[in-house]
Amino acid sequence: SELTLADVNARLTDFLYSRGGLAILLQGRAHDSYKWPSEDEVLKIYAHAWQQPTQPHEIPQLEPKPELMTEKPQAGNVIKKRYNKVYGTTELKLSNGARVILKSTGTETIRLTATSPGGTPLIADTEYANMNAINALPPMGGLAHLSPRELGRALEGSSVSYKTNVGTLFESFTGSCSSAEIEQLLQLLYLRFTTVRKDTDAFERWQQSQRNSIAQQMANPMSLFADTLQRTMYDPHPRQRK
Repeated sequence: SELTLADVNARLTDFLYSRGGLAILLQGRAHDSYKWPSEDEVLKIYAHAWQQPTQPHEIPQLEPKPELMTEKPQAGNVIKKRYNKVYGTTELKLSNGARVILKSTGTETIRLTATSPGGTPLIADTEYANMNAINALPPMGGLAHLSPRELGRALEGSSVSYKTNVGTLFESFTGSCSSAEIEQLLQLLYLRFTTVRKDTDAFERWQQSQRNSIAQQMANPMSLFADTLQRTMYDPHPRQRK
């Protein structure tokens, strides 16, 4: 037999009440012993809800945006500058030892990449197990004197974005912004390199999420198989352990 529109409409009348353009759909347990409320009971509850006093929503007063840097660092200087005709770049050597290569993108977007050689080979074997946290934890603590929420307020309305990473061969900082926000991006670069902010609550939340993730992996036979295979192939080398 086929289900018709009339069959559907007939079934809906068992738990759909309507009056004056109002439709209320009830959802409950599909069990013979479950007592569905009557139409009068439903409408009485609905009317009671509408009679409750309400207060207009008040927009909270936002705190003023905090400053990224309360104290500016001592300024350095450019000790060497040259133009590369082949690549169309300007190369600078700064007093702090950094080498800077500038190239016009022809747009209003600034893209910055800072790298230094090194990466995970500089980490001792005994500390290598902590590599999973080295890139994840720093952003959780905020930056300098700013909590994650305060840092978000400081960057509110701007297009500035940045990321730090410790890789296999390099450490890097990447970021982008509009041309009017270049000072903000450089401040983030400086603070990320010179300040560390500890947030115990954020760290404990991260620990709990890692425990939950490991528990889920242990319950997955394929994860156990992959882990056993990894240990068989690379043990006892600490840099290949998961």
